Amino acid sequence: MHKHHLYFVFFWAFIGSFINSYAQKPTKNPSFEEVIARASASSYLRISPNGKDIAFQVRKADWKKNRFDTEIWLSKNGGTPFQLTNSLKGNSTTPVWSPDGQWIAFVSNRNKRNQAYVINSQGGEAFPVTNEKTGVYSLKWSPDGQKISFLTTQKKSKDIKAQEKKYGKFALEDKVYRQAQLRYVVFNPDKLGEMPMPCPEPKKDEKSDCPKQFESKELVKSKEFTVRGYFWSPDGSKVLFNHQPNPLINSFLKSDISVLDISTKKITSVVKNPSYDGAIDWSPDGKSILYSSDLDNNTSNFYTNSKVFIMDLASKKSRQIGTNVDENINS
Repeated sequence: MHKHHLYFVFFWAFIGSFINSYAQKPTKNPSFEEVIARASASSYLRISPNGKDIAFQVRKADWKKNRFDTEIWLSKNGGTPFQLTNSLKGNSTTPVWSPDGQWIAFVSNRNKRNQAYVINSQGGEAFPVTNEKTGVYSLKWSPDGQKISFLTTQKKSKDIKAQEKKYGKFALEDKVYRQAQLRYVVFNPDKLGEMPMPCPEPKKDEKSDCPKQFESKELVKSKEFTVRGYFWSPDGSKVLFNHQPNPLINSFLKSDISVLDISTKKITSVVKNPSYDGAIDWSPDGKSILYSSDLDNNTSNFYTNSKVFIMDLASKKSRQIGTNVDENINS
């Protein structure tokens, strides 16, 4: 069975367990608040590397605080799901398993900005591992489990700061934006307790009190493009990523695909068609990539199906797949 089909099977199995738990309670006419509170939304299902455990996020209504609360839940070896995180003043989302299955990384805004946290898959306290001024998103583990990568927005330039100081915080439509860059932190479980919880934001003209081992390092940064998505190669030596000139909505039409060599830091363009190109993933042996493309279609690609290709990186030759499928192929 396809891996994505398994996701849906497990997902609906958990939904059923929630429904059964409520069905066993004495029936009564629920209030409006109870109806909304029970209508929890489960999503972002992630299976552990050994295939036995499942982490996912659940959104529920918090009527006392007048907000929706999203937390990470976990089911171990087919057991009843239980809540793994508890963010009193924020949300915890997008769980990602470490390659060895011992840790789960996730994004939380419990300290105002979205930062990366890790928690042991057996339970316990969550530890922050980033302290980015502009927040983080799109977490991924390197294949060896020694790095946690993420996307973050570039800091405000001196020109933007000067403009805000003079005119206030407003932006010229499609003129003022900041690019997304790819960074990472080294993950050392023995050092987790050395980082304050949460790591305090430094005051003006002060340096951060966070230990240096938690400072992030650059993987892909450029003023010429914004990174939209990325994938570690199976051996961890390269990163496949999508990029476009800027983060504006219509710029996706100019999205291209490149590969970063970690050791040399060299970026090589691999797919550059006139219209949208988007990486989907690596082949298991790391010799090929799967990607979708609209080729040179800049007019009807908003409603027509994208084409899917496999490229051999050594020869740079691509072959289209799924040509007999009369539906849009999604990753």
